Amino acid sequence: GNSTSTVSGHKVHDFQSNGTFEITAGAGEVEVLIVGGGGSEGGAGSGCHAGGGGGGGGVVNRFLTLGVGKYAVVIGAGGLWRNNGGNSSAFGLVALGGGAGGPTLTGNGNNGGSGGGSSRHTNSNQGGNATQPSSDAGGLGNNGGGTGPTNTNPGGGGGAGGAGTNGNGGGIGGAGKQFTQFGVNTYFGAGGNGNTSGGSQGQTQGSNHGAGNTGAGAGGSSGGGTRYYGGSGRVMIRYAV
Repeated sequence: GNSTSTVSGHKVHDFQSNGTFEITAGAGEVEVLIVGGGGSEGGAGSGCHAGGGGGGGGVVNRFLTLGVGKYAVVIGAGGLWRNNGGNSSAFGLVALGGGAGGPTLTGNGNNGGSGGGSSRHTNSNQGGNATQPSSDAGGLGNNGGGTGPTNTNPGGGGGAGGAGTNGNGGGIGGAGKQFTQFGVNTYFGAGGNGNTSGGSQGQTQGSNHGAGNTGAGAGGSSGGGTRYYGGSGRVMIRYAV
């Protein structure tokens, strides 16, 4: 891996960029965590209305039996403005990138590992659907929140641990998920808030980039000025030593 550590009698390989996991002898069981890149927010390049928060990257956590060989590890990039995050993959399993937040003024959130939140202004806008749970690899992902419905506030992006709330619910991104057996307390795959603050489980606050190597969606932001991107993904592998 890009780095290694020993945690509670297990060797942990941590890939924060593309690489190769190699087994030179023997065979055995490994636990793998694969996190896709987070989606961007959907605000406009000008004006005042905010786009939706980005959806968190999908999360796959599986046990596998592996033998001798070299295994490619791919880390998905965070989504650039109004784009989904990139897919992460290892051992034939794919964690899908999070959906971008809906574009101002009348945009639905994109579908993705977790769905993006919808944009401000039109209260019929819908959050994107989570595509990770029904994918070949299965895994974690939830829908983004919709606009309103009785106000015009944007929705939060979905997260691995829960759906994004709608505008009436504050537009908070969905919670991420922790996997502390890998020796980190990070919340992975959290959604971005829809131009607001709140949430304590990895959610990206409004007008912020998703944290790198967490798969977090970007926080929604009003039009004009800086645009915000999703956080890159990650792959972690652990086995008993």
